[in-house]
Amino acid sequence: MLLTGHQSQSPREDLFRVIRQVRQRWRLKIVLRGLAVMVTAGIVAFLLSAFGLEYFRFSAPAIITFRILTYLTLTLLLVWSLLLPRRAESRTSQSRYTSRNTNHPFRRAS
Repeated sequence: MLLTGHQSQSPREDLFRVIRQVRQRWRLKIVLRGLAVMVTAGIVAFLLSAFGLEYFRFSAPAIITFRILTYLTLTLLLVWSLLLPRRAESRTSQSRYTSRNTNHPFRRAS
């Protein structure tokens, strides 16, 4: 019985349970960090837009330009902070699987 309170059948199952819990905490950390980046970037984009619109006296082209720049910036930050780390994680887990499993169809012949 390891920290979880579950009765295990083997030490191997305990190990896999601990590894699964560590991976879940790591994924949660990535998501929380991405959300923190997005919230911070949203606040900064809002303040810069407010300053820029004030500077350009709320002209129509300024409103459209700042709106487009804000959406573009937040979309790129979303991809960078949330989606790319998950993609890298799936790539590394796939490479770990193929290196252990010799019968895997995508394994390169050496």
